[in-house]
Amino acid sequence: MEKKILNLTDLSVYTGISKSYLYKLTHLGKIPFSKPFGKLIFFDKIDVDSWLLSNKQTTSTELDIQASTYATLKSKSKGGLTR
Repeated sequence: MEKKILNLTDLSVYTGISKSYLYKLTHLGKIPFSKPFGKLIFFDKIDVDSWLLSNKQTTSTELDIQASTYATLKSKSKGGLTR
């Protein structure tokens, strides 16, 4: 989709989210939108993309790396002694 600004129908097609659920998300303030004329709702595609990716879930590999890094740093802060 080449458009930078999407209306509700465009956004529904782009995301696969129903129009009724998109209305609910705008009403609850859960999705970034603009309402310049008081009626029509518009969405910035870049803002929507960021919103869609905002609740990234950590993979098990990433968690393993974080745990390993934490354990290494904790070990070094205790003088290198591990139990």
